[in-house]
This record gives sequence, structure tokens and C-alpha cells, in this order.
Amino acid sequence: MRKMLIALLVLPLAQTAVSAQTAGDAAAGKAYWDRLAPRLTDCKDCHGLNGEGGFGPDLAGRGLNAAQIERAARQPWGIMPAFVESQVSAKDAADLAAYFASLPKPEAPGKWRVEVPPNAPPGQATMI
Repeated sequence: MRKMLIALLVLPLAQTAVSAQTAGDAAAGKAYWDRLAPRLTDCKDCHGLNGEGGFGPDLAGRGLNAAQIERAARQPWGIMPAFVESQVSAKDAADLAAYFASLPKPEAPGKWRVEVPPNAPPGQATMI
């Protein structure tokens, strides 16, 4: 019984330590989001300039945590490419989670960054 009581008292401390390790920096997340190099991953192409979505889903204001972002980067679904640790680290994922949490949830998905011109031939409309 005593061990159980001690475990119940220590559990909140352990959870705080885990939260502190995954806490991100919103400013660093914004810097990662806005950069173009040295990593050739431009998430904005699909997820919108401010994470509002477009071709890919919205990320802003969704309450995603670092683990969810890291898993989506490593084991994506659909047509999203996979990213390795050198492209999106655990710290990057935590920073991005903090940045997305600082943004308002969009009311509607954003437009695609590359819009099909109204007079585009059918092949071009399919490729864009």
C-alpha cells in the first residue's frame, strides 16, 4: 500500500518532466516554418503560408502535439512525403507544435499556392 501511495505522489512529477522535454518554442517553430534552407522541406507548399491548409490539411490551431507532428513526418499517410530526423527533428516537431498552437484555427482551408489558370489545357490542370 505504501508503494502505491508513493507511486501516486511521484506520477505527477514524472508527467511534468516529460512535458518539459517536449515543450516547444513557438518563435523557433515559426523560424522553422518560414525558412527555406538548408533543409529542402517547404511545408507551406501544401499546408498553407500560415498553416491554414490548402492542398494538405490545416495545422494551425488544431491542438497537435509534438509526438503527433513527429509521427506524421516519419510515417505520413496519403501523398505526404516522409521526412528523416535531419529534416524534422524531435525538437523541430515540438517547436512546430508550439507555433501551430499559437495560431488561430482557420475558418476555412486556404487556397492552393499554385492555382490552375482558368484557360489551362486539361493536361496542365491535372498536373498542377
